[in-house]
Amino acid sequence: MNRLLAGCGGYVQGKGALLEVVPALRAKGLTRALTLAGPRAFAAVRDPLWLLLSPLAGDEPVFCEGCCTDAAVAHHTALAREAGADCVVGIGGGRVLDIAKAVADEAHLPVFTVPTIAATCAAYAPLSVMYRADGAHQGIRFFTHEVDGVFTDTDVIARAPARYLAAGLADAMAKACEYASMTQPDQVSALPLGKYLGLRLAQAEDERLEACALDAVESARRGEITPALDDAVCCAIACTGVVSGLGGYGGRGGARFAIAHAVNEALRGVWFPPEQWLHGEAVAVGVLAQMTANGADEPTVARRRELLVAMDVPVRLSQLSPALAGPDFERFADQVLAHVQVNDAQRETVLHALQTVR
Repeated sequence: MNRLLAGCGGYVQGKGALLEVVPALRAKGLTRALTLAGPRAFAAVRDPLWLLLSPLAGDEPVFCEGCCTDAAVAHHTALAREAGADCVVGIGGGRVLDIAKAVADEAHLPVFTVPTIAATCAAYAPLSVMYRADGAHQGIRFFTHEVDGVFTDTDVIARAPARYLAAGLADAMAKACEYASMTQPDQVSALPLGKYLGLRLAQAEDERLEACALDAVESARRGEITPALDDAVCCAIACTGVVSGLGGYGGRGGARFAIAHAVNEALRGVWFPPEQWLHGEAVAVGVLAQMTANGADEPTVARRRELLVAMDVPVRLSQLSPALAGPDFERFADQVLAHVQVNDAQRETVLHALQTVR
């Protein structure tokens, strides 16, 4: 049975979107929310959100720190059941939102997300990235239901450090090149429908990001909401979330050598502490390697590299971990290869691509 999870129950974006959260919960007859939040994220939205949400959620949210692990999900699921919650609200960045989605899945509750940064599509995507206790990547947990509501307040996003938005846009750029790795350019029309639609949307998103990403990051540096920032935030959260969902229609898998995220998965918690670099900052280096592996010409790769540099995003593996400038690179390359699906010929393509971003 094919299941299309390419949307959410409702996506609200704009200045003042925080004010829409409680009316949405009440409209669904929900009265008791387990609210999970990061401490800094909560400080960014406490006024006015908590004044409205506290009658449904109590005096304080449950604060989450650390990665989305099996233990964290089990602990917070128990809290939801003990509290008799009829929904879960997640406030914060990717880690907290991934915990909130996984808890809602375990407890069979609706989940609503309030992203306070636009560093990933976690607020929207029907999945949670799981980590081991040491912060290393464990895997991805896919859900059979969509997020019930996403509330993206662009005033909150614009006031967050611009580094987060830059990382989110780099992460969004991975979609087009990773989808393209599923097939040869002259065989795109033969892709399964979900992946075909995902590729086309990812390509359109990439085209828009090429035009607006730098202006959006500069807007965030000034703390201003602009049309470029508004478009970029929608790309980073909603469009990338839709693309992620489309990839699952008709079954997962199919990538020939999806390097961009494999680079992050091999690096995080192994070659640098999990907190040192954001998800999208590691993925950015993988994007350049992915483009090379896909056969993009050097001027095209160079333009993307220049854009990422202007956004203050890493473009070399040695920036993420100086050890990778030396003989340890070979071991790292083997770790990346363990995360991708390649034959012997493609293995050489991946190794060459990784060398270009060393």
